[in-house]
Amino acid sequence: MTQDPVVCTPDQSCKTAAELLCQHDCGSVPVVNDMNEKKVVGILTDRDICCRAAASGSDPNRTLVRDVMTERVVCCAPDDDVMEAVRLMREHQIRRVPIVDAAAKVVGMIAQADIARYCGDEVASVVESISVPSREPSEVRQAV
Repeated sequence: MTQDPVVCTPDQSCKTAAELLCQHDCGSVPVVNDMNEKKVVGILTDRDICCRAAASGSDPNRTLVRDVMTERVVCCAPDDDVMEAVRLMREHQIRRVPIVDAAAKVVGMIAQADIARYCGDEVASVVESISVPSREPSEVRQAV
């Protein structure tokens, strides 16, 4: 996993969050209650910004992260086996899973790319099962 990942807060603009994604070369950021406690309250992906904000005509400077983030976040604990992250990625068709401690503080992030680098044979199966468009976009959004 990537330790201490970049995060944003619900009251930041989508533009600010998009800049974080660009600066840190990542596709999503956990959304936290505040920058000190870092309790996960959502997740924001580049796709959320594109599809829920920009494509609908919303101004990214005025649209807040809270307006487009996913609130139901699929997470793992730091001591979970990597196969639990793989299972969650498959089940929810997601590419990244925040790692949170017992207090729901974000301490890491595991991505499909991490699994590709460290889990060898499991990779093709994971990529295939995550990438299959088996649900409507609105159903995927609600499931995550």
